[in-house]
Amino acid sequence: MVNGAFFIQVGIIIIFFLNPETLNSTSQYLYTDSLSQSVQEATIGFRLIGVGIANFGGGIIFGLYLLSLTAFMVHDKQRINFTFTLWWLLVALISFLIARSSLVAIFLSLLYILLKGRREFIKFISQLILVIFIFLLLVMSTTDVSALLDSDIIRWGFEFLFSYFEAGEATTASTEHLLTMYILPDNHLTYIFGDGRFFDPVKGEYYMNTDVGYLRLIFYVGIIGMITFIQFVWTITTGICLPKSFLSKIPYYFFIFLIISNLKGFVDATQFFGIFLAFVYMKRVGAIAWQK
Repeated sequence: MVNGAFFIQVGIIIIFFLNPETLNSTSQYLYTDSLSQSVQEATIGFRLIGVGIANFGGGIIFGLYLLSLTAFMVHDKQRINFTFTLWWLLVALISFLIARSSLVAIFLSLLYILLKGRREFIKFISQLILVIFIFLLLVMSTTDVSALLDSDIIRWGFEFLFSYFEAGEATTASTEHLLTMYILPDNHLTYIFGDGRFFDPVKGEYYMNTDVGYLRLIFYVGIIGMITFIQFVWTITTGICLPKSFLSKIPYYFFIFLIISNLKGFVDATQFFGIFLAFVYMKRVGAIAWQK
């Protein structure tokens, strides 16, 4: 069911990418608040966008799905085949072109496969190289490569490479902007208890104009609240670990991904975890019923 939902989402993303007019005509219905809509509209043309999937948050959702897909694939070694590898690459590419921060999930996915077994990793990488080779051949034979490399979406996705070869420094505009958002509180009470604000109601933007996840939590509920939030996420993480299933280890990778991602923006993926909580609950209830 989850795979089907993401399959549909991938189809919508591709349609929006190939036909921007469809995206423009539906953008007003995809978001309920003006801030999200304005951010989404500003990224049309150089980021992939889906239904409720855009920017940093969309990258998080696809990154978590990529990790789930990896665990599901590796759990049954027979699934490490051409079809699964092709789907993995497509999801990884889309997540990257939604938000470059999803690179963390891609690296964690590869690490997960590597730690699961050297043989599985070599098999997967071999198939991945083959899929990438075929994909590049198709692109080169059907597309103007020079125009593609000069397109907004490619230049944005690989901005750090273009920056390195053109300016001698591997950096991105968003990274430089992110560094300006590391704004610390100016009093002890805010550090401890926060200011109780997540958004600035007057300016209609993030409070203190920072997008950094940990800083937003500190300004909102202080360090105490931030630690409580992290503990809450950790509790859910351990709660969805199910021995002898594809959920035996991958939740810890979820947690690492979320912890790192909060250095960039605020991430609350408890809704995503709810799917696995339901799965674990049904498995455990089924096991209890079987024992009775």
